[in-house]
Amino acid sequence: MKGLLVKDLILIKNRGKLLLIFFILSLIGIIGNTNFALILTMCISYFAVTTISYDDFEHGFPYLFSLPATRVQYVTEKFILSLILNCLSWVAYLLMHSLRLVLHGQELHGSGTFFLVPMGFVLTLMILGISIAIQLKFGTEKGRYVTWLVWAVLGGAIVITAHFIESRECLLIVFGLVPLLLYGCSYWFSCHLIKKKEF
Repeated sequence: MKGLLVKDLILIKNRGKLLLIFFILSLIGIIGNTNFALILTMCISYFAVTTISYDDFEHGFPYLFSLPATRVQYVTEKFILSLILNCLSWVAYLLMHSLRLVLHGQELHGSGTFFLVPMGFVLTLMILGISIAIQLKFGTEKGRYVTWLVWAVLGGAIVITAHFIESRECLLIVFGLVPLLLYGCSYWFSCHLIKKKEF
């Protein structure tokens, strides 16, 4: 499984130009006092899902599973990678967001940062887990459309739920436990799916 993780990290490293563009856009957001880094955070985290497309390229799955790595280990590695990228991207966001507030004379404590970051972390984690399961189920092409559809439904559900829950404490509980539960369910579903899937 370590070899799979190294392979994916190298794939992401090879997309250095895109990462550089994200970094430059984040700096522009900091200077312009906009929260553009939030979108970039989710984009970087999504790299964990895009690695599945590379694995599927030119029927790569049969070759991968001929290596000394089981199918469950493959799924586990994808979820570990999503967790690593999500942690790194949200730490980077917290640093950039704090720098933006300091440069523009705003208070970090009153900005809602300590409410946004944990919620954003678990919600992004949920999206990544569900997206991985969809990619493994439907493949790259069909999976792209299904993913957008699921994102739209989840986005609507989040907006409606947030509208009816006014307490921040309740929001943290609902948007903390439910996404983690769905992330775990996505992992279980992905493991169950890949055991029976024919490549």
